[in-house]
Amino acid sequence: MTRARAVVILISVVLGASHGAAQELKGGWQVLPGGWLYAYEAGAEDNHCDLAAGGNGPPCDLRLDGAWGILPGSDAWDGSALGAGVGSPGGMAIESLTGQGDGGGDASVLRIVDPGDPRDNGFADPGSNRKIYQGYDLATSGVATDASPFDEGVTLLFRFRQLKTEEMDPFDTTDPDADGTGYAPFSTLKSVLGVVSRTFGSINLGFTVLDGKLVVNNVVSVLEPRVEIPLCDPTSFVSVWASAVNEGGQVHLTLWIDGGLLPAFDGLVTLGGDTDDFADGARSNYLYLGLGATGQAGAFDVDYLCFLDAYEEPNGPAGSLHCPPAIACQSLFENGKSRVEITWSNVDTYDGHSILRDGTSIATLPGGDSSYTDTSPPAGDHTYKLESSKGGQNCGDDCPGLSCTVTVTGTSIQCITDFQCEFDGTFSVWSWKNNDDYTELQMRILLALGEVTGAGGAPCVDGGGTELVNDTIPPDSESISSSIFGENQLTPGSIAVIELTAKKNAESCDPITVECPRASLCPADLVCTFDGTNVTASWTAGAGLTTLTVQLEDEPEQELDPLSTTAALDPGDLEGTVTVRLTPAACVGSCDPITCEVDLSSTSVSFHRGDSDNNGRLELTDAIRILGYLFLGSIAPTCLDAADADGNNGLELTDAIRILNYLFIGGAAPVSPGPPPEPCGPDNDATHLGCEVYDKC
Repeated sequence: MTRARAVVILISVVLGASHGAAQELKGGWQVLPGGWLYAYEAGAEDNHCDLAAGGNGPPCDLRLDGAWGILPGSDAWDGSALGAGVGSPGGMAIESLTGQGDGGGDASVLRIVDPGDPRDNGFADPGSNRKIYQGYDLATSGVATDASPFDEGVTLLFRFRQLKTEEMDPFDTTDPDADGTGYAPFSTLKSVLGVVSRTFGSINLGFTVLDGKLVVNNVVSVLEPRVEIPLCDPTSFVSVWASAVNEGGQVHLTLWIDGGLLPAFDGLVTLGGDTDDFADGARSNYLYLGLGATGQAGAFDVDYLCFLDAYEEPNGPAGSLHCPPAIACQSLFENGKSRVEITWSNVDTYDGHSILRDGTSIATLPGGDSSYTDTSPPAGDHTYKLESSKGGQNCGDDCPGLSCTVTVTGTSIQCITDFQCEFDGTFSVWSWKNNDDYTELQMRILLALGEVTGAGGAPCVDGGGTELVNDTIPPDSESISSSIFGENQLTPGSIAVIELTAKKNAESCDPITVECPRASLCPADLVCTFDGTNVTASWTAGAGLTTLTVQLEDEPEQELDPLSTTAALDPGDLEGTVTVRLTPAACVGSCDPITCEVDLSSTSVSFHRGDSDNNGRLELTDAIRILGYLFLGSIAPTCLDAADADGNNGLELTDAIRILNYLFIGGAAPVSPGPPPEPCGPDNDATHLGCEVYDKC
């Protein structure tokens, strides 16, 4: 498809006296390097239909900057501006707002006010201002009419706000909003602004503000909720960058808010269509601005609306902090318990978040979190606040939307938090934080997986939630060790679930649980020997293993009993140095394979280190045998490797001293393969002393 394109380079935002001044940022983002295909900038030169003067009678065909026209069937504008005595209530006007410009300075904005249905107050059509709705034909900027622009993607950048009732002339507010935030129109087809594709189907991507949220006009279903983004202050200007592209029968929509660099929304949506076309009846692609639904009142200021016929993502100034648009708070009371749920949208990469309740921090969260539940709020009115931080900068003080006040009803008990479990190498230790003066703490321990010494179960088998403990503990406890349960300890490769219930007189918290695993014990100390016929592998046993396999070089793996400690392997035709690999599979945690090497060209004799006189025991006589050989010319030990007690591949005085220290003053044992009752083993070091005879293994 070939698309004609007349690129209109975006020069500036018209901001009163600053009109024509180039800016580095727009909406908080870097200016699009290639410019926008079309940009409407509200400004004083928008004098078509005498916007600032008072109207010219019937609705005019060209309006705003002269490039916008009526969308037939919707528009009932009488051509008037705003204020008493000028046509019907409502209308459009260019307003100058001091200090509300994009990035500072003053703003020149298009103000649109639709009072609902003035015919109910005696103002008759034509020109009742019950709907004010205009469009910009994108074919004017070269967008092709033989395909939907959503196929290759569209990008919108706009800045607008919802008006407060107090900001409008009473003449225009025939149906004021009870909450004083002006008007907020919405329907699935008519939003405040957006883009419509009427070629090859109909797609309408539109935006408005409703109930303090930016709202997208997606089609709501059981599987697709309304896209709503809470705003810091709906009556302050919000900048929105929206990129959308067709994807598998839906539209992939991504939204960024107020210069944010992380999307406030990113997902697939279903968009409805629109039936409006321009006067010639041709189906077209167009931008729209206005309040186009009969009976729905609305009042908005629009600073600018920019369009690009491509999917583009924004870039922001390096190091800047973009705050969450707002937080949403909900106080809930269910099953006799109160909680407050707080949610927000992350629009930047934060270092962390803090949640404050009534000015006191109650939680510190990772920067990627976007929700928090206060599970034990006290009864009464409470103000929650979100403080997000990045690089020493902090959000929370300048945005009223980052705080909310809710009323908590129900129980006043403050429940346990920060429940966790650790294994100290011998026992499980559970700890938690008490948030009240409890009268009772009830603890239950349930077996989820594996076994408990003295209490049943089987390694790596589902424990079925068998109750191991159900008892009270001191109510002021904030930690407890499984040592109090004596022999009833988790074996390696087991998992228990600990349940703790706090009570305060007649009030009770919901049980709080933590999963407490004890990792499987991995096999270790793999030793390989070759006796001229078979390779023998030996190791210290593991526990809590689901499988155990051994493999010699590239030969097929052999399945072993997970509790086994030795394996005999036939090397067949293998020669030279070969590798034995032992691969355990843990049912809790993980175990890495371990390996050993053995030289098939020579055999190694197994022995007990330190047993220099070859009697199968480590005794004083072993040290005497070494000293006699070294200093008195006595006969050499038959296994020099056994006499080398410190394993340094030399027979010296230090070997006798090592044995004497071990026997009489608690010194270190001879090195592996250790003295009885440790298992025998060879010395596979290429420089070992040798072992002619050792027959006590």
